[in-house]
Amino acid sequence: MIVLRLLFAFILITIVVCLGVYLLSQDRRYLRFAWQVSKFLFVLLVLVQVLILNNLEIGAGIYPMLYPLFILLLPIEMATVTLMVISFFFGLTIDAFSNTFGLHASAAVVFAFFRPLIFKLFAPRDGFETG
Repeated sequence: MIVLRLLFAFILITIVVCLGVYLLSQDRRYLRFAWQVSKFLFVLLVLVQVLILNNLEIGAGIYPMLYPLFILLLPIEMATVTLMVISFFFGLTIDAFSNTFGLHASAAVVFAFFRPLIFKLFAPRDGFETG
């Protein structure tokens, strides 16, 4: 599990560095690379969820879920409808591998719907920085 944590941290650091270099140089190659790494993160989260976490039962039918993290990490200024569509397809992907027939898709859409409200509750007084 430590290897997965290190890989996840490395991917997030890579994305942040690429976005920072893009902001300094305005070279779109860094933005495209960050997008490629984000797609890799999506595939990695799906594989970890399906292959490892769906087989790990904590007790009494409780399974750890990692895919809501992907929904939380999407940009703050993303429109709610777009966020809900992305979350639906992400949950549908998890459902396809887990044989849960729409359970994760519906939960992901509800989570995406309430995400802006949750961010408003925990937002700093001066608001978030957009870049």
